[in-house]
Amino acid sequence: MKFSPGIIALLLIFSLVVRPVAGYAGSNTRLVPSGKVSVLHDGKEVSRFRSEMPLPQGILMACNGNCVVQSRDVQMVVHNKAVFALIEDDSQWDLTVNSGRVDFAVRDEGKPISFHTPHDLVQTQRIIVPAGSEGLLRGHIVVEAKTTELGVDQGAMQVLSRNGVDLIQEGHSIVLAQAEMSASPGEKSKDDPSDTGGLPPSAASAVAGPDFSTTWIAGLTALGIFGGAVALAADTHGRPVSPQ
Repeated sequence: MKFSPGIIALLLIFSLVVRPVAGYAGSNTRLVPSGKVSVLHDGKEVSRFRSEMPLPQGILMACNGNCVVQSRDVQMVVHNKAVFALIEDDSQWDLTVNSGRVDFAVRDEGKPISFHTPHDLVQTQRIIVPAGSEGLLRGHIVVEAKTTELGVDQGAMQVLSRNGVDLIQEGHSIVLAQAEMSASPGEKSKDDPSDTGGLPPSAASAVAGPDFSTTWIAGLTALGIFGGAVALAADTHGRPVSPQ
């Protein structure tokens, strides 16, 4: 049986896009954009998409319009103009936010979240879900040029950061700022974000993982070249409910 060159090209693109999803076989997480999503590499747009699709693991993206991340235990709303990346593994979520706002809702039995920002790494240790809240903790993270705010809108959350352990009560937040550099002139501090393109080392490694990023960018770029000929997601029914 012979295949035309066009069919072979489409099959190749499909394999590039689908292969990273197998990296975490238990994941059924979807990314649902309301507008365009730009895929970023070295601060530049290398591709874009508009369709619902499986979550691109560890790829830095910018939303034009809100984006919804939907899974069984976690929902997120990535606000317009936010720059983010997300990795799900079998024990936790790693959410990188370079700028902008992300609202999140986590079920009481859900996996913890590590928040990677230009100012600090914050790790969830424990969540407290109030009665009558549908078993959800709701919160938000806002990253601006000089500060990061991590807040809880419903429930409470115990977190670990550079400042130690904090319990964020409902209606309260913690604010993180860039640590002062103590290195001598001409000597880079080990916390200097310039070594990782403005990201903390853990966030940079999450975004630039050897297995996920290059494959996704290649697949998404190829999709752009072929004018979106392949639908990135067939299931467009049943839009997820926003955490807010």
